[in-house]
Amino acid sequence: DFGIDDAYYLYVEKLHHTEQEFWSSSYLKIDYILDCFVKELEAQRGVFEDNGAEQITSMKSLPGW
Repeated sequence: DFGIDDAYYLYVEKLHHTEQEFWSSSYLKIDYILDCFVKELEAQRGVFEDNGAEQITSMKSLPGW
């Protein structure tokens, strides 16, 4: 659940669409594109979590370093 500001940020900044395209697009188009984007992020997160891997934040966390 998010508002117009969040939708604008994702659509323009993260997905690299133009501001003009955002304001001239229908709500259904923006909603569909953002829904696809969120599903893609969730799928990537699911693959990351399914492998039992953890995020590496430092070389010290790797064995042998």
